[in-house]
Amino acid sequence: MEGVAAAAKDAGVALCYNRVGSMFTWFFTAGPVTDWESASKSDTGAFGRFFRAMLDTGVYLPPSQYEAAFLGAAHTEQDVQQTIVAAKQAFAAVKG
Repeated sequence: MEGVAAAAKDAGVALCYNRVGSMFTWFFTAGPVTDWESASKSDTGAFGRFFRAMLDTGVYLPPSQYEAAFLGAAHTEQDVQQTIVAAKQAFAAVKG
């Protein structure tokens, strides 16, 4: 989560994340997101562009920012690093 958030910051994309254990989600807003009202201010169009760009690189995320993603025992450090690299590229699509 931190690696993708840092990539967003470097790209000038407003992004925050919420996490509990290995369950997380990113919101395309400066944040924080604490309830429906703050979540509904997120840029869902940016999330859609990010999702499609990540999918194009082989990284499958939940198709809605209102769904949780999970980091599991099957994920390797290489998977995590590949996701961060893909996110750096995907943020170009977000800024469109």
